[in-house]
Amino acid sequence: MEEDATDSTESESNLTDFRTARDDVFSFFRSSMRNISENTSANNSNVDSEEVSVEISLEPDEDVRTLPCEHQYLGELEQVRGRVIMDDGSIQKIPLLFPASQVTLVPGQSFPLFESEEITVNILKYSLESDHIFGIIPSVYWNPRSSLKNMVGTTAEIIACSHSNNGYKVKAVGRQRFKVLRIVSELINESYITFAYIKILPEIVLKPVLDGVHLPSLNKFRTSQSFNILLSLTLFLRCLKRDACQMRWPIWIYRNYDEKYLIENVKSKLTENVSISKNILFSDDPTTLSFQLLKHVPIPQKLILEAMELNSPIQRLRWFMNILNSQTDKLKCITCRTTIGSCADIFAMSIEGPHGTYVNSEGCVHELITLKTVTNTFPSSDPETEYSWFPGYAWSVAYCCECHHHIGWMFTACKKGLKPYQFWGIKSSSVEAKYAEDIDRT
Repeated sequence: MEEDATDSTESESNLTDFRTARDDVFSFFRSSMRNISENTSANNSNVDSEEVSVEISLEPDEDVRTLPCEHQYLGELEQVRGRVIMDDGSIQKIPLLFPASQVTLVPGQSFPLFESEEITVNILKYSLESDHIFGIIPSVYWNPRSSLKNMVGTTAEIIACSHSNNGYKVKAVGRQRFKVLRIVSELINESYITFAYIKILPEIVLKPVLDGVHLPSLNKFRTSQSFNILLSLTLFLRCLKRDACQMRWPIWIYRNYDEKYLIENVKSKLTENVSISKNILFSDDPTTLSFQLLKHVPIPQKLILEAMELNSPIQRLRWFMNILNSQTDKLKCITCRTTIGSCADIFAMSIEGPHGTYVNSEGCVHELITLKTVTNTFPSSDPETEYSWFPGYAWSVAYCCECHHHIGWMFTACKKGLKPYQFWGIKSSSVEAKYAEDIDRT
């Protein structure tokens, strides 16, 4: 009887704690919504007097931010139907493409191509006649002496294409990571095609670290649909703390491997950089979020390859937190280390985000970061509108003032009403952000 009385007292105490926490969070939530409503009203009243410097004006029935990702400069493309998903861990044989670029393709990233060389055209033909899949490996692996031990790439699926006497124009999307097991060359229809035997790398989603010791009395606070937003603030951490009390290690150890906590922490860190987070809807799925971060945050290619080798999104998110904590604000020229711009000036000229992949008329693929303004950079050619990646804008080649390295392009509006009037497209391969050398990869 004494034990029952003790348990009853403890249960009443726990219930009182959670009721108090619930009331506090509801109060915070109502206060936040009231502030948002007041700020919105104030902003609406001042909308005529204030001008947003990066506002993008719309032509009639046309959103200029939707045009870059459509790659209209490639002309009319025929849509390719179907979707191929390969089983995790399966061994596959796919054609291997070596595009003229320094782009590291990640799942979910668009990848345009314009190929006229016979070898590459034959690979694209073979892919279109089979399952529309080919493999892309980063340029750092193109050296014949490169070991296959850690060679990781991404499958690309063709979603639209066209062909003419000038070559093949293709729009593809990255799908799945793979590890190269063997590379061979085979004679097909009197043409040699490079194939790779690959192993599809899995996306290992771990269970919550304290899943085995969840207190049943707290389950209603974990699963109640009406509390999803609130749990991410206070109740979630309270539940985690109560569960961790049963284990020997402190709560911060388990918290750093908890999926929900990592997602909220990464998103909170990204909100500090309004230019990156403003126009991107980041996913709540850890796998999708980890690949979005690889696409939209300026990271050197060698670090992207490290992340691509990790098979768990939890590992990638932990890895990314270390990246974000060690990142500096400056973008420097890859050749002479002159400051080119600031991460605070990054903004989105496409609905896909501030980073985009484009191909020029020579077939070279470039990955761009769009910036409002740059320093130590000059345009060296007259503006041209032909083959412009951003409809309505003319481009000029831009170089570093110190070493004259090709940095990217300056884009200037050639239609009335387009804002911003001018912006810069900087090649990801031509600049780098400074990071700490001792990044924790665990």
